[in-house]
Amino acid sequence: MTYDRNDVNSMELGRRAESPYSAGPASSPPRGRWAGRVAISVALLMTLGPVLYFGLPEEVAKWHVAAATEMRLDGKQQEALARLDAALRWARSGAAIYVCRADWMLEDELFQKALEDYDRALALEPGDLLALIQRCEVFQHLGRHAEAIRDWKKLVDRHQSASAEQRAVFLNGLAYAQSLDNGKNPELDKAFENITQALNLVGQNAAMLDTRGYIHYRRGNLAAAEADLNLAVQLMEQQHKEMEQTRQYLDGREFALQLEKSRKSVAVIRYHRALVFEGVGKPKQADADRQRVRELGFAPGPGLF
Repeated sequence: MTYDRNDVNSMELGRRAESPYSAGPASSPPRGRWAGRVAISVALLMTLGPVLYFGLPEEVAKWHVAAATEMRLDGKQQEALARLDAALRWARSGAAIYVCRADWMLEDELFQKALEDYDRALALEPGDLLALIQRCEVFQHLGRHAEAIRDWKKLVDRHQSASAEQRAVFLNGLAYAQSLDNGKNPELDKAFENITQALNLVGQNAAMLDTRGYIHYRRGNLAAAEADLNLAVQLMEQQHKEMEQTRQYLDGREFALQLEKSRKSVAVIRYHRALVFEGVGKPKQADADRQRVRELGFAPGPGLF
């Protein structure tokens, strides 16, 4: 409508005012052009209105998220968070944006804030798989192991027909959550059953061997724990070496993030093996593993998982 009003020729309006009696043919062309333009505008509004109403806000939200991600990669944490706030004001459903912000809070070890955002995301999208999985890790960092186990059990139950690889991930997650539980009656036998199923589904896997090794350790089977963790360390160190060689194929900032995750994976398994080495009376080997954890940039301790 704005375009049509501004596009009307003021000189034509003047001529119409000067000839009040020429209401017939002389005034028809301007009315025809006006009506035609109004009709075109109405047609465009009917066609594009829903697109603009429903599509434009989401596109603006996506733009803000993309800008926030770039800022985060550049180390501008506060500016990135401000962009996510802007994205939430445009998004029709902010579930994915809450997950993004929660992931950042988890990376920064702001666990309570991460939990709040995962809860917000799941309130909007109860089936959000990533939010549910990541919230389990937050629960574990907060020492709320029963809640982490509860959510992993939900994932296992809901995805009975998932692929072998996916089901193994859920079973491993549940088994690991059960192994971390430091309550009075941890479900260590159930944990062992779950990780056995996972390994039967996918074969040797460094992360899953680590889980089984740690469960063996918690159950007091140190020889089996040492065997599993020796293999897990070997496999994970090899994966880490291969990951370091991908530097040339990735954006430098993205590579730094992936490298940090790979370092943590190695550090966790090395820490678990250090516990086992101490248990079997191999203090030198335990010290070497703890030193490797520190070289990777982490502090060996129960909070490393």
